[in-house]
Amino acid sequence: MDEWHVITNSNMKHLYYSVAQTVTHHTVTGCNLNPGDMFGTGTISATEKSGYGSMMELSWRGSEPIKLPNGEERKFL
Repeated sequence: MDEWHVITNSNMKHLYYSVAQTVTHHTVTGCNLNPGDMFGTGTISATEKSGYGSMMELSWRGSEPIKLPNGEERKFL
């Protein structure tokens, strides 16, 4: 059975541009938007380590592996 462990917790409030700003930018530059279109936000990182958004940030470029409760470790490749 697979086990799941939360290793980071961030929030969209940390985005550089809000969703409204992103939609506005696309529409005023001529991009046609339709209902159901999706936007990719990219990695959302918080200002503190518990909310970093990528394994590179979380493991400090692989030098600080993340230890899971079951004893396994994860780090940036």
